[in-house]
Amino acid sequence: MDPAGLFGNSLGVLTGPWLTARETAALIVVVVSLLFFRVFRERCLLAWGAGWVAYGAFLWVAGAGELHGASKSMTAFAQADFVLAMGLFAAAALMSAQARRALTALVAISWVLMVCAAMRPLYFPDSKALGLGLEVSCRLIAAGAAIELLRYRFGRIGPGPFLFGAGLLTLNLNWPKFTSHIPSEGYLFAEVLFGASILLMVLDDSRLRTAVLLHRGEPLAVALDLFGGAGKLEAVAHRPDGLDRKDRDLAFD
Repeated sequence: MDPAGLFGNSLGVLTGPWLTARETAALIVVVVSLLFFRVFRERCLLAWGAGWVAYGAFLWVAGAGELHGASKSMTAFAQADFVLAMGLFAAAALMSAQARRALTALVAISWVLMVCAAMRPLYFPDSKALGLGLEVSCRLIAAGAAIELLRYRFGRIGPGPFLFGAGLLTLNLNWPKFTSHIPSEGYLFAEVLFGASILLMVLDDSRLRTAVLLHRGEPLAVALDLFGGAGKLEAVAHRPDGLDRKDRDLAFD
């Protein structure tokens, strides 16, 4: 059995009676993201978890529509929900990269795309051009977020940014000529790797902060960082031998 199939069968043990393996994986990522936020206090994890909530809802609605026949309103909700999920995933990356201007533009663009995605099944159900435009727009958002994230982390690139870029660009990709032969386990395996991408970056940032603080001889700040980061900047802000500006930017970016 191939690794993706073995992984899918293993995760299938955890599925509930109304959830598929992919929907269960999305919920697991939500729980793990919230646990990471409880420990590391990175706000991007909230957007990341919200994105997986939206994506899990999209998978559930899309699956229900395939089984029982989707109404126009259900299709409109599913398509708008997918755009929302893509926007939240991209927002998490931009928040991690501290790209405030790009984040503002993303919110405006995502809002317009959500409205268009919801209107298409209701008013333009036969418009293939509009559907293609929405698909391309979502992939462009993914590409922009991935490029911004790679640019920000250029000096310390690990597996996280690459998993994020590849995962968001191919998330639920439905191009029959290229994806018709991919089993559902393959999508599941790719989504789990994508779900781990931001978490890996958060762990890498925490390791870097800890290393810098230890190098500068700030054990109290290290302890605060390990227990959630609350007050780590205050721990050194009022000390005359605190971090210099270069190390402060490195430790608290």
